[in-house]
Amino acid sequence: MSEKTPETISLAAQDFESPLSNAILYVQNHLSEQITVSEMAQAAGYHVSHFTQLFQKQMGISPGQFIQKKKSDTAAQLLTSTDLPVSEIADSLGFNNPFYFSSFFKKQTGMTPSAYRTIYLRTYLQ
Repeated sequence: MSEKTPETISLAAQDFESPLSNAILYVQNHLSEQITVSEMAQAAGYHVSHFTQLFQKQMGISPGQFIQKKKSDTAAQLLTSTDLPVSEIADSLGFNNPFYFSSFFKKQTGMTPSAYRTIYLRTYLQ
């Protein structure tokens, strides 16, 4: 297991001029909810299929992957910068079930939220 912190997506809506900015801002403002690609497309003013193609072309990942990455990055940040319980972090990111959140986080990062917190918080404090 590597001691290197995983890459994060740090794109903010103002990082580039694009019709996709509203969709990215929508995701950032609604991380506590279950976000759909359809809602992102609506925020950007596009039909879902056109939006999905445009997003994939400009961002290099699908809108669904973007949502997952933003939630996982935010969870990682909260795990290492707060002492919030994992269940509260899960709830704050729209996961009704902390076990599902743990499974989601492990799939994204390769480790459980508790293990991630232990490893990276220790690294951060050193």
